[in-house]
Amino acid sequence: MQYLDFSCFEPADNLLCDDALLTLRERGEVDDVLRVWAPSRLAVVVGRSNPEFVEVRLSECRSRGILLLRRPSGGGTVLIGPGCLNYSVVLRTDTNPSVSTIGKTNRFAMERNRRMLERLTGQPVAVKGFTDLTIDSRKVSGNAQYRRRNVVLFHGTSLIGLDLALVEELMDLPSVAPDYRNRRSYTEFLMNLDMSGTSLKDGLRAAWSAWSAWSQYDTERLEVEIGGARTL
Repeated sequence: MQYLDFSCFEPADNLLCDDALLTLRERGEVDDVLRVWAPSRLAVVVGRSNPEFVEVRLSECRSRGILLLRRPSGGGTVLIGPGCLNYSVVLRTDTNPSVSTIGKTNRFAMERNRRMLERLTGQPVAVKGFTDLTIDSRKVSGNAQYRRRNVVLFHGTSLIGLDLALVEELMDLPSVAPDYRNRRSYTEFLMNLDMSGTSLKDGLRAAWSAWSAWSQYDTERLEVEIGGARTL
């Protein structure tokens, strides 16, 4: 698997980058890839099937200049920005039975990430609500997937220093939440991991065996794809 540490300045471009990686993998122009990226700006990102920003305090976001975006994958609304580390795994599904269905992909990816976090934290890590990673029933990472015919994007966000009070200020309680949340506030429900971004990147790279270097040529092709998607 290839490894790409690549962050765009604009939050929307980071989402377009995931889509561009799917396109390149679908065309067979790159191998399976693990991308890690760290947002430099705040953005509220809504899952594909979520109602239009009903869980977002729109006036508060607008007054602070925080972008509202929609991603192609499922899952709930999240705040990303400094203090988050995001990852994106793009895999072929027609040659890998472990990711041939939605359920298999969830189990395959979440177990890898769960074991990785247990090694890094030295604490029991559980998968709850299908694709949440938790420590002591507090969410430290949310994950989701998006599928095309022969490829899948599995991506997620881990908290390593996000201002949890800010999440409370910008978002209402979700309309649909896993039972284990028990209507807790964001500051009671979420928890930052006590680790650096570098440690988490290294852990993800080892968990996914992403040892192949991403070439400058591939980066140039990726940037072309992002630019093309930006103009649509």
